[in-house]
Amino acid sequence: MPTPARHFFPSGSSGNLSHHRDSIHGSCAGLQQTPAMAPKDTLRRTQSTVTPATMKLSETEEVLFARLFMQAQDAASPVPILGDSYAQQYINKANCNFNRNFFITDPRTVKAFICRNKLHDQWLQHFLDIHALAQTPVTIVQIGCGLDSRNMRVNRGSSVRWVDVDTAEVINFRRRIIPTPPGDYSIMSADMTQTSWLDSIPTDRPTYIIAEEFWMWQKPADGKKLIRTMVNHFPRGQFATDMVGSIIKELHWLMPILKGSKLKFEWAINAGREFEVLDPRLKIVQEVRWYDLVGAAIRDPDTPDIFGRWTSLASRIPGFRNCAQMVLLDYGVLPTSRSTMDSSTTGSSGLSDTSVTGVSYKGSSVSGHSRPTFNSQGRYSPVPPRSLTSNK
Repeated sequence: MPTPARHFFPSGSSGNLSHHRDSIHGSCAGLQQTPAMAPKDTLRRTQSTVTPATMKLSETEEVLFARLFMQAQDAASPVPILGDSYAQQYINKANCNFNRNFFITDPRTVKAFICRNKLHDQWLQHFLDIHALAQTPVTIVQIGCGLDSRNMRVNRGSSVRWVDVDTAEVINFRRRIIPTPPGDYSIMSADMTQTSWLDSIPTDRPTYIIAEEFWMWQKPADGKKLIRTMVNHFPRGQFATDMVGSIIKELHWLMPILKGSKLKFEWAINAGREFEVLDPRLKIVQEVRWYDLVGAAIRDPDTPDIFGRWTSLASRIPGFRNCAQMVLLDYGVLPTSRSTMDSSTTGSSGLSDTSVTGVSYKGSSVSGHSRPTFNSQGRYSPVPPRSLTSNK
């Protein structure tokens, strides 16, 4: 299974930016107006404390660095979106060839990738803040963690149990690069085609599941089985993920970042409702398309260079609109117990006053983070979350 490759795919979305430039100007849209990203060579000026001889990388391990490479470019930019200060530190630990195809420097593509990271962080921080306010311990399970440092970027208290999961090869490499973070943290290697690894994770708390750049590499039958098993295993919580559509699955060979690669996508998902049909307890809270992420129309100069010189032509295909999306779902209660999202039962944000985890959502913000704003269909309303304008 080509697990490491998911960490350089720049699709997905992170915020409804194209219609809300006024409130997102300082974050995702801001990157678009900054100078070009720092040259590759400047990202490795700091002398590594680990010699290249002790950190000689395989091709697979170099691919894992591609995600860090984009995060380091963002952190070095005048107006960072994610501001991940750890990415450069980890890059400094290896003698890596940054001239490979999958080390992206195109600002449009970097922006799309980083904004997706940002929204994943914001969704998670909202979940953490709400439960911290209610003094409710929670569990975070990050599937396909790669070299991600999300557990260090978000503000998590002592009542948060964090579990990072990936294949044995990736976990072994992660241990060489990334120190163990403080707090209640564990790391687990697992065969992602199986589900037995879930048995070792306690089910005593609301659980937030993150699967970033993951499902496109899974065979549909394996992926669907894992999702159903997770929802049955954990009693309640939220599930955040992203997906690639059919057009990317079929035309992946046109993508510059996969040039010369034998990798291929296994599972195309065109809409969040495809997750809902897997289990009646899965309910969409928010869904975001890729073009809302980058603040661009379907066809304009700001569109990420997904298919290289063929991007303009591919953009005329109807499926291009849904080629990459993000979705946040609730799970864990019967549909009859879930508050509706119409104006009579929701607060000013559009969220029902009680979440599926049983924690109140009343009040305009929690610990400085605004609640995500939705319309009655569970999509972004005309006013986006204020929290996307900060690097918290």
